[in-house]
Amino acid sequence: MSASAGTSAAALVRMSGVRTARSSSAARPSSAYRLCAFSTSSKSSNVSPNSPKNTTSAAEEASLRTSSVNTTASGPDESKVQSSLPKGKGKISAALLLARSPVILRQPSPLESAYFQYNQKLSAALEQPFVKDFYFKKGSAAEQKFEADQAERRQILSGQKTSSRADLENDTAPVQVGGTEAEAELYTTQPRRTKADVEGVRATLDRRLERTLYLVLKEGSSWRLPSKLLDDGESLHAAAPKPVHAALGKNLDIWLASHLPVAVLPSDTPATIDDNATYVLRAQLIAGAASPKTNTSGYAWLTREEIQNALSPSQGGNKDDVSHWQGIQDLLNE
Repeated sequence: MSASAGTSAAALVRMSGVRTARSSSAARPSSAYRLCAFSTSSKSSNVSPNSPKNTTSAAEEASLRTSSVNTTASGPDESKVQSSLPKGKGKISAALLLARSPVILRQPSPLESAYFQYNQKLSAALEQPFVKDFYFKKGSAAEQKFEADQAERRQILSGQKTSSRADLENDTAPVQVGGTEAEAELYTTQPRRTKADVEGVRATLDRRLERTLYLVLKEGSSWRLPSKLLDDGESLHAAAPKPVHAALGKNLDIWLASHLPVAVLPSDTPATIDDNATYVLRAQLIAGAASPKTNTSGYAWLTREEIQNALSPSQGGNKDDVSHWQGIQDLLNE
């Protein structure tokens, strides 16, 4: 009997505790309600609806909000903005950076040659020995040829002898493979230096085959990229190839890398809205040959270093030539 009475008493205590907690939580307002009541009471205590001063400030605030919304929605008056801008008198030109890619691989530098030779020696030292007895009969002609080739290879790696490929490149005599002499000319190794390189002719594409060449036109006493003033409503990519076709004919197949310019060449005067600007577009020569209408002294295919020398003060270049070189030097490849 005492055990059951104790159990019922403990249950009553727990039930009364739950009821007390529920009643206290119901009586206590929530945090959101308290914050809302606090903000409402603070506004009501600070702002009085019967005060004329506060009424005027509220009206001004409403008018300011209305004007800001209207300005944001409609934007500034475009006619006023356009009338306030100064009207420039400058002209826009389109210049074409026409490049001819290298035709042959360039010769390796001394550092590259030393690196390749080191790799060959390292590979020869780490490779497994060749079991020649398995592939060649002892004392046969094939074994003797193999030994001779290995001896020549060791001499080349040690630097005592040049390779057969280098001998073929240095040898300018035609090598007859078979058949008639006319058929052998098809397999003749051509020299790296062309006739134009020997004679110093620069108005031809058959020169400096291992380098990238750029087309420049003669303007007075200076060399410039082909350029043209834009007509009304003419785009940059439509105007850029026109000076090239006008000077060298329409037999050149020109491919524009993009319709957007890669650089802008401002005038020599300070950069204002009245200055002339020249936008440069990059292009690639795909095929074709030049057929100039006048003499060939009005254009040239030059490398990066040759353009720099032609525009340098040491070669008679003026201030405009130096400024032109500074504007295009970062666009030219080696």
